[in-house]
Formats: sequence, structure tokens, C-alpha cells
Amino acid sequence: MAKVLIIDDEENDRFLLGLALDKMGHSYGELPHGRLAVETLAAEQYDAVILDLIMPETEGAETLQAIHQNFPDLPVIVMSGLGKDYLPMMSHLGAYAIAEKSADFNAVLSALQSAFDEHRINV
Repeated sequence: MAKVLIIDDEENDRFLLGLALDKMGHSYGELPHGRLAVETLAAEQYDAVILDLIMPETEGAETLQAIHQNFPDLPVIVMSGLGKDYLPMMSHLGAYAIAEKSADFNAVLSALQSAFDEHRINV
């Protein structure tokens, strides 16, 4: 079982991703913005992060840079429904994968599974 940190300002998206992770047998934590991401990751062990790109307070790109600087081996899947044009740039900032948000989050969950497989995370 893996542990995933979901960072997304949309409460409903965090809820739906949490349900999907539960069904997959994973545990998760959640944050409504990236401001506390580094502190949360330093305090608790996570196997991966799912990060929304467009958020108030601290944008996803800024959060991604902070996570990558402090936890370079932690896979971060960056997702967006509104900032799809900016997603490709996130790979240059350290994202493991990028995915468009959809109602079922299939692309996000598929990227997460690839990260688990590549990093040999027991799931």
C-alpha cells in the first residue's frame, strides 16, 4: 500500500481522488494549497504527490519546484483542467508526469501507477 499526498484547491477533486486511491488500496493525505507541502512532506513519509497546477495562494509550479528541491526522488504527478497549455513545462521543473484532469482521473491514476512501478513502490 502506498501513501499519496493530494494537493488541490478543489475540495471535490480531493474527495474523488481520495475515493479512487481508497479503492486502489492506498492511503492519502490532502492539502488545499501548496503552501504547506514541504513541511507536510518533511513531517510524514509519502510515496508520491498528486499536484494541481492552478491554485490560489501558492501555484502548482512554485509548489513543484519546492518539492523537487527538497525531495528530488519523490514522484510528483502534476494535473490541470484549466492550465493544460502549461502542463508540458512542468516536466522541466521536475514533474514525474503530467496529466489532464478529467471526471474519472484516469490519466492521473495511470501516471501514478507508472510512478509506483518505476520507483518499485510496493502497492
